[in-house]
Amino acid sequence: MAERWLTYQQLGDALGMTASAARQRALRFGWRRMPGNDGKILVLFPEGVSVQPRTRSPARSPAQTLEQTPPNESVASALAEAVAAFQKAEARIVAERDAARAEAATERARAGAALVRAASAEGQLQGLREAAARNAQQLEQVQAKQQPRQHDLFGGSIGRVLRTITGRKPRD
Repeated sequence: MAERWLTYQQLGDALGMTASAARQRALRFGWRRMPGNDGKILVLFPEGVSVQPRTRSPARSPAQTLEQTPPNESVASALAEAVAAFQKAEARIVAERDAARAEAATERARAGAALVRAASAEGQLQGLREAAARNAQQLEQVQAKQQPRQHDLFGGSIGRVLRTITGRKPRD
């Protein structure tokens, strides 16, 4: 067999595969390619290349169907039991998932309410701090007015005379 220029479809037919499989094979083996006059790519099919097309094994033959295999009652019952167990487990897991989703929704609602209460408490605390600061200022003002001033009561020469008589030192 001499080298021949073939399209991917012709190459696939010659090798017993699809056109896309033939294209991949040509690329993999580095066979020369060139565009044909009709616009299709031609591949230089080397001499001596032989590919045996795949054949299906008798065990996987499409002609063989499930009805032709002999029934095995123990396998069928074991499969039925396994399917029932999986369905029961699935129902349990779905119920757990739904319960977890409901619990998460409840917790989200509680968290939202807690955030509202925390914001309210923060506002009240800020108001109390401001009121305490005002009360502290007022207390300082009242105490400043109530303290007698030393220089007012015992100022000047009268104060010196009184201190001399009583023997007391002036207060700071």
